[in-house]
Formats: sequence, C-alpha cells, structure tokens
Amino acid sequence: MTFDAALFNSTQLWLPIQPEIQAAAWQQSRSFAQPAAQWNAYLNQLSLQTLLPYLRQDAPQAQISPTAAQNWGFVNGSAIAWEQDGSAIAWEQRLVLIPTETIDLDEIRIPQEWVDIPSWAADYYWIVQVNPDDAWVNVAGFVTHQQIKQRAQLNVSDRTYCLDGADLMPDLSLIWLSQRLGWSEVTRAALPEIAALSASEAANLIQQLSQSGLESLRLTLPFERWAGLLEHRLWEQWLEQQQV
Repeated sequence: MTFDAALFNSTQLWLPIQPEIQAAAWQQSRSFAQPAAQWNAYLNQLSLQTLLPYLRQDAPQAQISPTAAQNWGFVNGSAIAWEQDGSAIAWEQRLVLIPTETIDLDEIRIPQEWVDIPSWAADYYWIVQVNPDDAWVNVAGFVTHQQIKQRAQLNVSDRTYCLDGADLMPDLSLIWLSQRLGWSEVTRAALPEIAALSASEAANLIQQLSQSGLESLRLTLPFERWAGLLEHRLWEQWLEQQQV
C-alpha cells in the first residue's frame, strides 16, 4: 500500500516512511543478536528517523540522544533534546518517542526507565504508531512527564507506566504554541536522585551483565539498583568490554 495523505484525515500527525529510511533501519537493526531486540530497534529507527526532520522544523537544534541505539536492546523508546530560548534564560527540552505497532490505544505503556530515572526523564512523551508494511507513522498524541506521574499506574510486573489512551493530547501544535508564547507549563514532576552504587555493587553488576546481558537484568534486579546502573552509565562499561 502506498502512503496517501488523503486517507488520513485527522488532527494527528501522519507521515510516510521513506524507502531509504526503511532499508537503513532494517540493516542497522541486525547489529542486535536477539530477534526481539532487532525488531524493537527497527521500529525505533523508523519512528526516530521519520519524525526527526519534522521536529527540526520547529526545533532546528534537535539532537538524538547519543545512547538511543544502545538502549534498544533492553528498553523501548528514543530521546531527543534541544535548547529552548526564553526571555532571559535557555533551558533544555526533552522528548521521548515511544513507538508501538498496536492499533488499539486504549492503554498506553511507557517503560519506567523513561519516567523515574532523572537523566532519562523528558518534558514530553509522544506515542507513535508504526506500520512498517504500509510505511507510515502516526503520532497518536502526547503526554507530559507530570501527567504520567499524576495519572498513570505503575505495573511492577513489567515495569511500565500504564496510561489511559484518553489522556493523550492529539494536537502537537500545542507544544510549539506554548513555547512560542512562553507559557509556564509544568511538564516535569520532581524526582528523587538515584543513589550511586558502591564500588563493590558496581563490580558485581558488571559481572552479572557479562553473564546475562541487559535485557535479563532489567526485570530481575531491584529497580533502584537497575536505575543506578543506568543513571551512572555503568552499563556502558559493559558495552565497551563486549567490543574488546
């Protein structure tokens, strides 16, 4: 099926996936060993590379998080950041894209890492429906970090925040309008700092990573220790060791 904008009469954002993006995303996803991680990387690349040019129309300085591709082996989502100018100060704005193949969005699931780890948390979260077969993406809507913390329920079994789809705001122009007008919207909830791991704890976790990998540790470690591993970038030590 060829993408036809006339078929998508909606206030939501619909964009075609270009063939070169689809081919590159498929090739890059092969760097992951596990099939589930490969597919997750593929969907994330499709949403990220299709939406980034759109984002740069309003935020020309928007940059992909340098660790985005590394995260796809164990958690869904990608982060983008840009500097927003105010009347007297400039501050960083962060956006997380959460891709999904799900058509029915009655319930939205956002990985806990993107919400409860301070260096991962964002101002806005876009829920992106991805259809690789028909080559389109649809931003079904967005929600702020503050709204997730206020309205969503944490599912401890898979460590995702579950949000009612009705809480999504479909009109993305509200984000850019609020920034242009300088509205002082509170987008981020306050988060406690993640405690640093001791040297012995860090060494133990690095050893566990070498034996089981990030995708296994995500749900087996207590979240506080898992978050400490990610917040203080200790997992990157393990990745570097794998490349030796």
